Amino acid sequence: MTKKNPRYIIFTILYSCLNSRKSFKLIFDHTIQKYPLKSIDIAFILNISKGVFRERRILDQNILLYSKSKKIDKKSLILLYIGAYQLLYCNSIPNYASINTTVDLAKIVANSSSAFINAILRRISKAPYNVRKSLKVESPDIYYSYPKWILDKLYKTYNKKAYSICETNATQPPLWFRINQLKITPDDISEIFNKNKIVFSQDITLSNYFKVKKFD
Repeated sequence: MTKKNPRYIIFTILYSCLNSRKSFKLIFDHTIQKYPLKSIDIAFILNISKGVFRERRILDQNILLYSKSKKIDKKSLILLYIGAYQLLYCNSIPNYASINTTVDLAKIVANSSSAFINAILRRISKAPYNVRKSLKVESPDIYYSYPKWILDKLYKTYNKKAYSICETNATQPPLWFRINQLKITPDDISEIFNKNKIVFSQDITLSNYFKVKKFD
């Protein structure tokens, strides 16, 4: 694995974010500019990086479930975040690939922790932390993967509406796009989507607008 590998870049972004007060966007943009990356790699890096922060509370619960040490060094913790996020939220990546690539990365940035990381990720892959519906009441900060202090402020301001705000924020918005009908027709783009098993819908009023519902 080289320093141009997307997973290595994800590690550098997360490590920079957790060691500075700069915004995620600033660090992400600055880091991406350093590497000649394909658009698909940039999308992968953005998905994992933002996903780790979005689901950090759930990731912590999975890691702590199997770690005897409650204090994990920052580099090892970031590696566990990267591996665990792929195991739990990236259905298109096989578990063995999520684990092996993370362990390979660990051998570069935190070699002494590679065996520990391998063991934790394998346990998570076999029996992940159960996000029970009862957590909505017992531990809403874990269920919604929100820092407790933010959730407390939201609840103080909006009462029970705070939880619906959390659910809305956790929902990924639909992907809409407009086609240039001087270059392609709606029928042609529909054919391409069907061929590639992309589930979509076409706007009734504006026929050149499409919404992607599901894709790999």
